[in-house]
Amino acid sequence: AAGSISLVDEGAGYYRKALAIDANFLNAHQGSAMALLYQGKDKEAAAELENIASKSRTDGERRTGMFAETVVLVDSGKATQALASLDEQYALGQKTNDVGAMAFDNTLKGNVLLNMGKPDQAKKEFEAGVQLIQGSNLSQEIKDNNRLVSRFHLARVALAKKDLATAKSEAEAFRQGAASSKNPFQAKQAHELDGPV
Repeated sequence: AAGSISLVDEGAGYYRKALAIDANFLNAHQGSAMALLYQGKDKEAAAELENIASKSRTDGERRTGMFAETVVLVDSGKATQALASLDEQYALGQKTNDVGAMAFDNTLKGNVLLNMGKPDQAKKEFEAGVQLIQGSNLSQEIKDNNRLVSRFHLARVALAKKDLATAKSEAEAFRQGAASSKNPFQAKQAHELDGPV
């Protein structure tokens, strides 16, 4: 643990150097906040992220800060506040009709709700994200991948509801699709489902 803290401190030092060169390099504030979070300094991490909010010049930069804030809130056990932050991010996506970002927000909300023990609400969020992508003008490849990943989420929802038959069915469909996609991250997700299913 001591070795990892020194690496975190070293990383934080590099972020401070980056900010000394370019005060608008907002990802350095995010990196610093995550370093503080790893050290168990939630309040300091949240304060560091306020720099992104005050310096943001675009909606993309605002979203970076809001996403990092959501991570800090979830890690701090403030799931309800994290959901409110995700609602703000979703509204930001609506302003510019950023379907991909909005669907991502739905998925994050689904994950937070699932961790809160609210599988039915989580399922609604996962499904809303899928509907956004499927109804968009994004490529068929993105739509197919989105439909595949939704099976992973639906398997997790079914597990939370102790519906093992549905969990097995969704997990198997996801596993087959992941094998075809040859995506190493999806293969890893398929293995995540192996134990509980």
